[in-house]
Amino acid sequence: MLEKQVDAINEFARTRLETAQQALTRVEDELRRLVDESMERFEPGRERLESLLDRVRDSREDLEDQVSERVERVVNAIGLPTAGQLEDLSDRVEKLARKVNKLATSAKAGTRKRTTKSQGANA
Repeated sequence: MLEKQVDAINEFARTRLETAQQALTRVEDELRRLVDESMERFEPGRERLESLLDRVRDSREDLEDQVSERVERVVNAIGLPTAGQLEDLSDRVEKLARKVNKLATSAKAGTRKRTTKSQGANA
């Protein structure tokens, strides 16, 4: 008698589990269908937004180029050096400063040698 009750409980649990699994499968299938449907609906909109975003980026780059060109023309027209010209000039000044320092160091070394030789000759 106890075995029959255990078997009945097991059968009840098994059928309820199967029913629950079937229900979950149906819910999962429905969710998948809804996601697919949503993706199909939103895909054209997403593509349009991406296209619009690309156009905005292109327009922005074009505008930046135009502004840069006009600023450069105005700067050249009034005789101001460009950033590139200032950078080149700065590089040239640095090179000249290194040469001057090198010459100054060489001149000091030559003066010391002459001073040392002339002191040795006086002694």
